[in-house]
Amino acid sequence: MSRVKIGVGSRIITPTEPAFLGGYLNRMEYKSIGINDDLYVNILYLKIDNCNFLFISYDLLGVDKYYCKKVKKLIHETYNILPENILISAIHTHSAPEGFPRNVRKGLFTNMYYVDKNYEKFVIEKTMEAVHDSVNSLEEVLAFASKGKSKGLYENRTQKGKLYDDDIFIIRFENKIRQTIGAIVNFSCHPTVLGEENYYISADFVGYMRKFLSKYLDNCVVIPLNGSAGDVSTRFTRLSQSFQEAKRIGEELANQFLLSLKESKKIELNNLKRKDIAFKFEKKADLNNADIEKQIMELREKIEKLVDNGDKRKIEVQLQVLENIHELNKFELKKVEVKISIIDIGELRIVSIPGELFSELGLKIKNCSNKLTLIAGYSEDYIGYIIPEKEYQESGYESLVTLLPRGSSEKIMNSILNYIGGC
Repeated sequence: MSRVKIGVGSRIITPTEPAFLGGYLNRMEYKSIGINDDLYVNILYLKIDNCNFLFISYDLLGVDKYYCKKVKKLIHETYNILPENILISAIHTHSAPEGFPRNVRKGLFTNMYYVDKNYEKFVIEKTMEAVHDSVNSLEEVLAFASKGKSKGLYENRTQKGKLYDDDIFIIRFENKIRQTIGAIVNFSCHPTVLGEENYYISADFVGYMRKFLSKYLDNCVVIPLNGSAGDVSTRFTRLSQSFQEAKRIGEELANQFLLSLKESKKIELNNLKRKDIAFKFEKKADLNNADIEKQIMELREKIEKLVDNGDKRKIEVQLQVLENIHELNKFELKKVEVKISIIDIGELRIVSIPGELFSELGLKIKNCSNKLTLIAGYSEDYIGYIIPEKEYQESGYESLVTLLPRGSSEKIMNSILNYIGGC
């Protein structure tokens, strides 16, 4: 049996000055006006015999491959942890700086780079401090896993009643005196309880969930991994877009995680192995002006007939995209590179996705895997939405802004399922 040790670290990465917040097309060109709750980088360092692995989770909209490469290089030089043994993710909150997907501005890809170099330097400094803590706080542990379901808090945001990923997982690490010193939690939902009118920095419901969970799990460090959340949000379930509602949803999700612990079981972590699968696709063809105008007219007629606020919001978002799509059409990238990583650690499997995977695809991966499998979306890079073939026919927000052409998700899925012995 392998000896498993973990160490943890956490640092506040809230900007020290007002910052532009990411994720909403219609958010005006104003910076943040205050802080509701702090943003964090949370780290878990896993050491199994002579192998090690580092989980890094940011309370940001996203990260890209350039940022990840820079951080991994620095960690490797300082602590001799191999770059391939580091997983970097973001929770995708829309009430924080966009982070470091340098070609993204207000939710659309653009040729302009929007990285705040001073903020990037600050975040890297705090990351290295947290890594130092994790490497120097190793304790021998046992790992326990539990799986549950999230109910009533979020659902498919493209259509009421449609399939969505309601799986929740928690991997908990207990030391010799039965204290939980670290936990990895996996869920699938856009952290967008707070809307585009909000200019206060926040980790949204994820921050409240993490704080509540930590309190009930011996004040441990909680590493959130947001999964196949591409088509999942609180659009049809939230009661408001207030901080109070973000708190309610976050704490109730934490309660659902805690409820799942009743079915907790010990798992073996050993034989660390990572498989990277790379793809290169032609960028999806741009819409022409005639198509854009036609869709705008159709959506304006449709929204006038709607009563439900959630349905209206869906159409409003599509209109915002179409009215700003000239920015997306300027994005001159011809090839879209996608790197999927499959990380096996004994009985645990993590599939790293560099963007926003739709529920249908994430559920298929998990259901076809012969191991306890977590989807880590928004990890290692940000290439936008990865959607099934049929979604291109719906002309929704996601099909409008995805960079990937039709058929790309099927190629990605076939490669993943072939590797894991898919069904």
